[in-house]
Amino acid sequence: MNKTNWSVLVIDDQPDVVHGVMDGVHWEQLGVGQVFPAYSVSEAKTVFRDHGVDLMLCDIEMPPTNGFDLLRWVRENHFPTECIFLSAHAEFEYAKEAVRLGGFDYILQPAPYEEIEAAVSKAIQKIQQDIQMRETYEVGLYWREKEEIMAESCFRVYLSGGQTTDSLVQDLKRLEIPLLPHDFLCPLLIQILPETHKDLSGSGLREILRQMLTQGLGREDDTVLLIQLTGDTFLAILYRGSSQWIDLPAMLRHKISSLREEKGLVLACYMGDEIQLEQLYHEYQLLTRRMQDNVAGYSEVFTPSQRRQIENYVYSFPNMTHWAASLEQGHCADVLAEALHYLQHQKEQGAVTAEFLAKFHQDFIQMFFTVARSYESRTHDIFYEEYPFEDFLRAYTSYDKMTALVEFAIQYIQNKMGASAERTPIERAIDYIRQNIEKDLSRSEIADAIFLNPEYLSRLFKKETGVSLGDFILSEKMGIARSLLADTMIPVSLVASRVGYSNFSYFSQVFKKATGLSPVEYRQKYTKAK
Repeated sequence: MNKTNWSVLVIDDQPDVVHGVMDGVHWEQLGVGQVFPAYSVSEAKTVFRDHGVDLMLCDIEMPPTNGFDLLRWVRENHFPTECIFLSAHAEFEYAKEAVRLGGFDYILQPAPYEEIEAAVSKAIQKIQQDIQMRETYEVGLYWREKEEIMAESCFRVYLSGGQTTDSLVQDLKRLEIPLLPHDFLCPLLIQILPETHKDLSGSGLREILRQMLTQGLGREDDTVLLIQLTGDTFLAILYRGSSQWIDLPAMLRHKISSLREEKGLVLACYMGDEIQLEQLYHEYQLLTRRMQDNVAGYSEVFTPSQRRQIENYVYSFPNMTHWAASLEQGHCADVLAEALHYLQHQKEQGAVTAEFLAKFHQDFIQMFFTVARSYESRTHDIFYEEYPFEDFLRAYTSYDKMTALVEFAIQYIQNKMGASAERTPIERAIDYIRQNIEKDLSRSEIADAIFLNPEYLSRLFKKETGVSLGDFILSEKMGIARSLLADTMIPVSLVASRVGYSNFSYFSQVFKKATGLSPVEYRQKYTKAK
């Protein structure tokens, strides 16, 4: 800052005192370019709002308020202003309060202008030193952030497979990061889980994680590299002093618990083996797969030994055939409770992985389709009308999605069972015939669809309706054919296929026998009549 750019505010409720100071001090020699007068605290606040000042010379007693209140207001509003009190009060309590509020100096009036000039000169020196310190800090912070960003970029390229270890080392050397291909390090993949408080993000989150690692291990910043890979994943690279890595899991578990309670930050940490830098790419792939495997969202520290245990884990799956039989017998609530208890138990055992959910998902949907089909449910009806198809297919990617699918599927069957129970077997048979009228329907197909013996269905149908099953099917087909011939111009051959006849000649014979007219004659007669 140029030496003639300093600004000063002189405040006193006696105008002659203000004018005397403004006229008596050699401001230009002190590098002061602007001097503002104020005769009350309210006027002084206006100057601060309009201009802002570097230094104020302030009286204390200025009814209805005082200079101490003004300085408090200045501090509360974060103006970077030094204050020299000019007061006729010699009481120790006044001077003590001035010091407590951060006043730069306390001068008893009347005082020689030379004494005021000396105090102003010292205050300006301090202001200049403070500015230089702030600038130095901000420049240092800027370059530290830039170095971190550049280091992040190097590691991202390397971990994506786009750079060799030797190239990475050269880039790190330019950034003065002392890592060599054969140096030992410990990689740590940190995942921010969805339960985390939504306000935690950005640089604040990065600083929390850095403190977790450096303070928790008693390490210096230059032994921890923290790389943000995505919005919710970080890779920490710990190097120098491998003996401390033995305590890392216990420290991390303690920190994870504390951060969850204090800040609402929910983490999962995946710890790699002690490796050399040239092995980092391979180890990172293993850590990434372990993270993807955490479909249950465990907030835990996963060590290499745990990873190997999970890889060798033998899963025990429930008897889905038993569940299907129970559902068909109407025990839906029991099956739901058993299924959810089973999944919860597996989660508590730490056995819920992507592989486990994929196998469970495959068995479960096979069982579900088998039972659903018995209630005449078509797959596309379930997906498009009641459950998102993509969610159904990818339920194995999340424990919560899988439990939601189980709840939906069993509730769906229960609802279908209730609807089915309200209809008689003959009503269900008629519904099936009408829904499949385009087929060449057989007695066996209809009986299978409603779980009855074919001969029993025939006897029951004749008894309940007064017509045979075959005559009813024919009557339904001919009724639809008559409507299509009379009300549309659909070709006769297509009308035949619409009601389940692939042979046009045979359809014509059947139609004439039922109506006394051929399909063409029927169309001519009834379209003319209209």
